[in-house]
Amino acid sequence: MIVSPGARASGFLSAALFFLCILPMTNRAQSDEEPALGFPTDFSRADFEARLRPEHPRLLATGADWERLAESLPESPELQATVEALKLAAADLLERPPEERVVTGRRLLDVSREVLRRVLTLASLYRITGDDRYAGRARDEMLRAAAFSDWNPSHFLDTAEMTLAVALGYDWLHDFLAEEERAVLREAIVEKGLRPGTGRHTWKNRDNNWNQVCFAGMVAGALAVGEHEPELAVAFLRETFDRIHLPLDAGRPHGAYPEGPSYWSYGTHFQVILINVLESALGTAWHLDNYPAFQESSVYINLMAGPSGEFFNYADGHARLQPLPALHWFAARAANPALDARERERILARDPALFSESGFRNRFFPLTLLWLDPRTADLPPRELPLHWRADGPNPLTVHRSSWEEDGLFFAIKGGSPSVNHGHMDIGSFVLDWNGVRWAADLGMENYHRLESRGMGIWNRAQDSDRWRVFRMNTHSHNTLVFDGQNQLVNGFAPILDFSSDPANPFTVVDMTAVYANAVERAVRRAAPLPGGGGVLIEDDLAGFGPEQSVRWAMMTRAEIELRGNRAVLRSQGAELHARIIEPDTTEFEVVSADPPPHDFDSPNRGARLLVFKTGGSEDGRRSLRVLLSIKPGAGHD
Repeated sequence: MIVSPGARASGFLSAALFFLCILPMTNRAQSDEEPALGFPTDFSRADFEARLRPEHPRLLATGADWERLAESLPESPELQATVEALKLAAADLLERPPEERVVTGRRLLDVSREVLRRVLTLASLYRITGDDRYAGRARDEMLRAAAFSDWNPSHFLDTAEMTLAVALGYDWLHDFLAEEERAVLREAIVEKGLRPGTGRHTWKNRDNNWNQVCFAGMVAGALAVGEHEPELAVAFLRETFDRIHLPLDAGRPHGAYPEGPSYWSYGTHFQVILINVLESALGTAWHLDNYPAFQESSVYINLMAGPSGEFFNYADGHARLQPLPALHWFAARAANPALDARERERILARDPALFSESGFRNRFFPLTLLWLDPRTADLPPRELPLHWRADGPNPLTVHRSSWEEDGLFFAIKGGSPSVNHGHMDIGSFVLDWNGVRWAADLGMENYHRLESRGMGIWNRAQDSDRWRVFRMNTHSHNTLVFDGQNQLVNGFAPILDFSSDPANPFTVVDMTAVYANAVERAVRRAAPLPGGGGVLIEDDLAGFGPEQSVRWAMMTRAEIELRGNRAVLRSQGAELHARIIEPDTTEFEVVSADPPPHDFDSPNRGARLLVFKTGGSEDGRRSLRVLLSIKPGAGHD
């Protein structure tokens, strides 16, 4: 359920946020100058040893923090609901054997993530309840992982997540573990996590989630065993602060995550973990929390969620995201309950996307205990914007009629297919109204299924296998297809113009560079009707000759009734009306997206494309105008 960002609750400060919120929050203005992270270039072993908190636990929360959390639980319905979900999950885990080292394709990642979920669940319950059953089961999980031959460093995300899991468990259960068990876990952290992470790795120079996940895992591991391996810890800290700016810079200037909301969730949760473990173990994160555009990324992820409950899932993304507890951390830091209002409501409503009969479905969810600050909801919210623009490597805009559940939500993107996890989706859009996702994106494909066929889906050359995949190429997206061709991988489409004026909101995307092999000019203008009555989408084309063709398309899961140049879409008792205004002699068609074109494509149950096709003109100019409206006959003629 999407709630108004002004939704409020009451309560007291949770344990770990007490520690975090004593640090001053500063709102840094955007600047063209590179930020000074403040990490000293001459940071030494002596500096590290002087800063490192000597006692355990020290990662994410101290022992005193956990005690305060236990005391504050009766005052917070959200935290109580979180604990109940954790107990359900733990009851299931107590009956399960530890994970085995099962590699799927080239990945151990599913195992690493499950171990992280289990350790976070069980160890956090031990810290709250003191129940040795939880600690013992977490210990068994970690010792089994420590006995693996390795943590699959050839796909280093697997190693990073496993290192984080064992590091947190080692730290949080330190008083429960026998010294010989601690020694086994320390050796595993060092030999199967940290040492494989030294030296040259491509992830260290990436500007995406790999950088954030891997550095967070390595730093957490290094801080967990820091008194035993101080030189290794110092080396990782220096390297982290030398390279962590790369993915953070990619979100500038406005916080839009180039890889989309799903990978915002992945990369940003590890970024927050990195900041949090630095603060809890060393007393500072050297201004990483105030890096330009990082705080703004919490606004971005909120704005990507439509009233339907689905996100603008461009790139390799899911429409529905599981828990986003990092938003509690952002809300506390910014003192703005608008940032985590939706997540609080999802917890209280026991959103099926979060919870199941066995508790919860996501490894990050236990961090709600440490990051949700009940006091934040008592603060006056700073409302999030209805109209918003973000430039950067994958620019986009959002237009809303309101924050109500029956309001209109429209988001559209420019950018380039060449970004990490990118799709050929330039000019594509999503549309919600009355709680229904009318214009949809099919989302991400199954990597393993494609890789197991020998397909090179990570090669982003123009003739790559990646662009044979229906969900990734131009033909499945809500944009134009000229002469049956895909968009150009290396083209870039900027936001040419944008208006947040409620009386005249619009976005203009210059798509020319991704269609330069077909036309001289391709500019898309999207203008929501005042009052939320619909959206007018206009495409201005030049250099488009009579021998050429173009297909306009919109993916939907609604039922479609065709009426010539009009169509009626129906879903969940609501209707949306589509009308081709120009060229007025063209008629809509419906093209099924299931079955998809190839046997390697995922099924797209219930999905279909509303399309029309037209040719060019002698003078090379053509305008396409489509009105998507709530009422028939509304809008522009």
